[in-house]
Amino acid sequence: MRKLARTFIPTLSIILALATIGVVFIASSGTAFAKATASPHSIAVTIPMKAMRYKGADSNVTGNCGDINLTVSNLGNGDAKFSEEVSSSQGFIFSLTYSLTWINHSKGISNSIGNSYLFPGNPWTHTDQLYTQPGFITAVLTATDHVGGVPPFGQDCEGSASGNATIS
Repeated sequence: MRKLARTFIPTLSIILALATIGVVFIASSGTAFAKATASPHSIAVTIPMKAMRYKGADSNVTGNCGDINLTVSNLGNGDAKFSEEVSSSQGFIFSLTYSLTWINHSKGISNSIGNSYLFPGNPWTHTDQLYTQPGFITAVLTATDHVGGVPPFGQDCEGSASGNATIS
């Protein structure tokens, strides 16, 4: 919960009330329900965002709260296009914070970007076009959102998706 609070404090102080709820949603590329689609220039990965409600130190309850999707595309000239999408199955998205981290394994360089939004819409879609230099790129999109009700009601979701592409 401290990580969640640190993520939102600088931009969304109202989210502090959410720390008392104790809800975090987690998904990763190893999730059994991930869907991947590929073309010669991009790979899209859609992963369910999972809920994890902490009841105590030793138990939790999981549930699905939406999907997170990342598509990495080659634009040429060392440019990569990162198409991000977060959707909620629990209702309206009240706030969302995302972080995109990429690594160029061929060049040994990396970078990350991110932002926070109030009332971003459902689904939230965003595109980042970044100069990564030519090479094999892997990327991870992490998003945290509050859905389904005005704080302190509703729930928090966190998910991550990964993707890759060879950038020319």
